Amino acid sequence: MHHDLFYRHSGKAPIAGLLCLGVAGPAAALVLGWIYGYAILWIPWVYLAAVLPLLLGAGVGAVVAGSARLGKIRSVGLVAVSGAALGVAATYVQWVAWLTGAGAELGLADVGLVRAAIGAVAAEGAWSVFGWEPTGGSLYAIWGLEGLVIVALSAGVPAGMLLDWAFCENCDGWLTDKMEMAPFDPVRDEQVLKNRLARGDLAALLGFERVDLARAQFAKLTLKSCSGCQRFRLVSLHNVERSYDKEGKEDLSETEIFTHLEVDASTYDALSKL
Repeated sequence: MHHDLFYRHSGKAPIAGLLCLGVAGPAAALVLGWIYGYAILWIPWVYLAAVLPLLLGAGVGAVVAGSARLGKIRSVGLVAVSGAALGVAATYVQWVAWLTGAGAELGLADVGLVRAAIGAVAAEGAWSVFGWEPTGGSLYAIWGLEGLVIVALSAGVPAGMLLDWAFCENCDGWLTDKMEMAPFDPVRDEQVLKNRLARGDLAALLGFERVDLARAQFAKLTLKSCSGCQRFRLVSLHNVERSYDKEGKEDLSETEIFTHLEVDASTYDALSKL
C-alpha cells in the first residue's frame, strides 16, 4: 500500500521537548527505581513482587510518553531509545536501593561496589519459592529477564503511545478531536480494500453498513481531525472480535486493517455520518 497515503510523524524534536524529557525522564527513573528497590525488599510474597517489573517499566514509559507529548516530540525512534536508556537507569537505581535497604553502604556512583554486591548476593541467593533457592547462573537469568521486561516496557510503552497519536504541523499541536464509530460489517477481504485505497479510491470506505450491536465480529472506524485548521483528517480501521470469559466478562480483540489514512473533507464528513 502506498505509504504516502498515511500520516507519519515528522521526526521533529524541539529543544523544549528534549529539555522536558531530559528532566522528567531521569527523575522518573530515580524515583520509581528507588521505590521499586525498597518495595522488593519489603514485600514478602514472591508472586506479588513478580508484578513489580511490569509496573516499573510501564511507569517509566508513561513518563517518557507524557514528556514527549508535552514537549511535542514527534520522533518514535528517539522516544524508544530514550525509554530504553531510562529503563536501564531505573534497573540500576533499583539495585542500589535494594542493596542500601539491605544494609549495604552504597551510592549511585559506586558502580564497582554495586557489581560486587550483586555478585555476593548471587552466590548466596536472595529468595526461595517452593523450597528452591536460585543462585549463580539461575539467579542471574531471572534478574536478566526482570531487567529485560523493565527496559522493553520503558521503550515500548511510549513508542506505542506515540504511534497512536497524530500531530498537525500546520497548527503545531496534537490532534485531540477523536470519534470512534461501530459496529459495521467486518472487512472480509483486506487486500481488496487496500488495493482500492492505493489507487486513490476513497469511496471504498463509504460502503460500510451498520450491524447489530451484539455481533461477535464487526469493524470499527476511528476518525481524528484537527480542530484548529480543519484541514487535517485521519481515518483508522480495525476488525474487532468479541468474546467472553467463564465469568461472562467481555473481551474485545482488535486487528488493525490500517491506521491514520489521510482523507479529504468530503470523505471525512461522509464517514462521520455513516
